[in-house]
Order: sequence, then C-alpha cells, then structure tokens
Amino acid sequence: MQMRGRISIRRERGSSAPGDPLNPHRPRSRTIEPWILEAAEGSTLQRLERAYLDALAAVDAVEDRKAASSKSGKFTSQGITDDALQFAASTCAPKLRRARQTLEAAKQEVAERRAKLTLKGPDKSDAATQILRLWKLDKFNALPDATRNAAMADAVSLDPDLAAAILQAPAYSNILPSDLGRLRDHALKAQHGEKAIDALGELEAGIAIVDQVLPLARAAIAEDVGGEAALATAAEPYERAATAPFLQKCKRYETDPKAGHPFVRVKEEYIGVWKEGIGFRPATEAEIANGVYYENYAAYQAAQNGDLSGVPQKTNGAASEG
Repeated sequence: MQMRGRISIRRERGSSAPGDPLNPHRPRSRTIEPWILEAAEGSTLQRLERAYLDALAAVDAVEDRKAASSKSGKFTSQGITDDALQFAASTCAPKLRRARQTLEAAKQEVAERRAKLTLKGPDKSDAATQILRLWKLDKFNALPDATRNAAMADAVSLDPDLAAAILQAPAYSNILPSDLGRLRDHALKAQHGEKAIDALGELEAGIAIVDQVLPLARAAIAEDVGGEAALATAAEPYERAATAPFLQKCKRYETDPKAGHPFVRVKEEYIGVWKEGIGFRPATEAEIANGVYYENYAAYQAAQNGDLSGVPQKTNGAASEG
C-alpha cells in the first residue's frame, strides 16, 4: 500500500515550503491518519481521497501565501494576515466546503448501502432449533466476561447456533458492541459476498479519515488568518457561490399537434438545476431556495474558482435571479 498525505495536519518543520513559514511560534500540528486506501477510478472512495488531499493542500497553500508575502517585504505584519485571509476565504474555504459535501454524500451512500444489507431471519417453523439457540445463548451469557470476550475474538470459529442467537437477539447478548459488529460483518460476508462487505468497510474507513481531517484543516487555516470568526465572515459569500446549485428557467417543448412537425410549442416551464454529465433537470424546493441563477455556465464555473463578479445578488433571502 502506498501512503498518501501525511501524519500531521501541517507539514513538518524544515519542509521545502517557500520561505518556510513554519516558525517556532506556530501552533503545534495535530496528528492525522495518512491515506493508504486504494480507490478505483471514479469511485466514491476516490472522491474522498481527493477531498482529503485538497484539505491538506489548502493548509499548505495558506502557509505558502503568508511566507511569500513576508518574503516580498511589501506588507506589514497585519497586511500579511489580511492578505492570507482574503486568499483563504476566496480560494481555500470553498474547497473545504465542497470536500464537506463530498463527505456528507459518502455518508449517505454508506447508510443506504448498509440499510440494504439485511440478514436472513430465523425459520420460525423450526421451534426446536430456536429453543436450542436460546439455551446456548443463556449459557454463554452466564460465562465470566473474560471467557465471553475471548470466545468472541474469533467470529469464524463461534458455534453457528450461538452466533445465530446473538444476531437474532443482540440486546439480550452480553457481548461488546465491537464484537457484535464483527460477528454481523462475518455473517453478512457469508450471505452477500466478502467483496461487497470489504468495499463498504473501506469506504467507512475513508469517511473516518476525511471526517477527522476537514475540521483540523479549517482550524489550522483559521489560526493563520486571524481566527475562525474572521475566516467565517470573509469566506461566506465564496462558500455560498462555490456550492450553490446552478439554476436556470427552462422550457420543455413538444410537437404542436395543430401545425405538425417541425413546429413546436412549450409543453412545460420549470426551474432547472445543473448536474454535471446530465444537464438541467427540474430542481427541488431546497435547490431552488439555495441556488443561484447564473447568467451562463462560464459565470458558474468562475464562482467555483472564487470569482464572484458573475454572481447575482440575493433577493429577499431566496435564490438570486439574474
């Protein structure tokens, strides 16, 4: 496995960063998990990896910006911070917000996939087997904690009747939550296939890594630009523009039955939201409430990159209209 990223939210002292902004007065860097997961092209796991690397790159970019400003000799101490704040707000904060959206989408995907992974229920017509399983579970619950924990260490070798009883009545089983999780995953692998469960486990591992890194990256950047309050205020319009749905007023046409082909008439007017690879589709109420009516795709793309010149002003707290 190839390690990507690093083990601290900031680069180590003595790195090759221009101007070496890592001075002795800089806050101590927090430890993080490196990325060692192998992601398939175009997968959710790959998008999580990109979010992880983007977060680290954002931290580095702000440090480099401050180092370059300091080296130029053109700024006062406050000017260096102000310049870094504007840079972080317009360039780095939107990337972190998009990374957060990637993370939340991955969490939703995992929840949906987990919900589909169900275990087969017991055969209710086989009363004798059910009684035997519950008897074994009673005996198992009566064992000393150390003995039970040792037995649960290897889910593969656990008595099948006992394993089935535990999974059927987890609340009645005196086992650790982590042991229950391993036992359930073993049963799911047997039923749904090992690859599917392992892939889901890797996705959950990726989510955990990104979930740790994003708030630490935001905190590190805030430390360099005057604090979280200043960053939040300066970044808000850029974050909103970079993540707001792209709306347009659309029309759906159909052949005019009176005139016939090629004459058409408007069948339906609707508010469309842009989706990459799809085009415009009817927007939801939430997308309409939070979206922006950009003049064109170029203005939308510019907003993604921190240029707010093409972003219409908000009107009455609703979606902005061009």
